Amino acid sequence: MAPSKPSTVLLVDDNADLLKAYRWILESDGYSVLTANGGEEALALLATGTCPDAIFIDFSMPQMDGAELVERIREQNPNVSPKKIVILTSFSPHAPQLEYAKLAGVEIAEKPNDIDALHPMVQRFVQLSA
Repeated sequence: MAPSKPSTVLLVDDNADLLKAYRWILESDGYSVLTANGGEEALALLATGTCPDAIFIDFSMPQMDGAELVERIREQNPNVSPKKIVILTSFSPHAPQLEYAKLAGVEIAEKPNDIDALHPMVQRFVQLSA
């Protein structure tokens, strides 16, 4: 069941088809969904003053990976709590590539392969960031 006041989530991924599928599922669950096709697009969106309840970032993106995007978000938007940021990865949560994200205090979650796992994961992190 979706929250009574729609929570806004920002999804950042370089896979446009995946963004479209995630958006469709979350909007049908009652969430307000913003998408960005990569780090630069996400930074531009956040620069407009948009303040989502949670930000889900794919770790492996070509121009700017998730760790760099987290660093840039924190530099440009210091008011965004690290509790609102979730790195989605297919790596093990203990992979060395994720060390910066751990140090930055952001959450790390396995990228859902099963589309049905998306809603419970988003709901859990939106509640954590509240």
